[in-house]
Amino acid sequence: MERESHIFKIDAELYFDKINRDFLLTLDEQQKALRFRLAADKKNYVVGKHLSKLIVADFLRIKPEELKFHKAANGKPMVHGINFNIAHTSKYVFIAVSSADIGIDVEYVNTVFKYTDVLNNCFNKEEIEFVTESDNPLQHFYLLWTRKEALIKATGEGINNTFEHIPSLINKVHRNNTDFNIVSFNDDNRIVVSLAFSAETDRFNYWEYQV
Repeated sequence: MERESHIFKIDAELYFDKINRDFLLTLDEQQKALRFRLAADKKNYVVGKHLSKLIVADFLRIKPEELKFHKAANGKPMVHGINFNIAHTSKYVFIAVSSADIGIDVEYVNTVFKYTDVLNNCFNKEEIEFVTESDNPLQHFYLLWTRKEALIKATGEGINNTFEHIPSLINKVHRNNTDFNIVSFNDDNRIVVSLAFSAETDRFNYWEYQV
């Protein structure tokens, strides 16, 4: 996997009914799954946890039950020797895996979402102009939002009150002493996907996980 990143797209509804949910999920994860009020959120969470362990273990060439997780200072789950990140929207789960820092964000384009209510709090002047002056402001809002989210997930910063200062209009960013590439694309027209990955990797592969 040297110099490569990978994205896996999974249909959580299809995958959820085919797994043993007691296998690989810790007791805490099983209990958290029970607390979700919406069935879709529960399925996305369970499938993301279960399949990320299978995929990461496969890359490391070990059994998934042998994985040893620890948390970074920011609470991000880590496994020695590999980096991974999970995102989900609608009924789909996306898992990004790399040998270097990586972050992924996905958003379903909600046509009734009032994006103008958050523009001034989350975007800088140049970004606001990019959105409002485009031929499809809503689509461009989600594009920049996912790029910001992917980058801070890659760096481990998390959302805070400096969100408007997170760069989103450029494809190469130097942040936290690391050079990152940012790429974005549309999946199934209504889903926007953004990936931020260390410049140590020079390409990414996109897979639709087969159940």
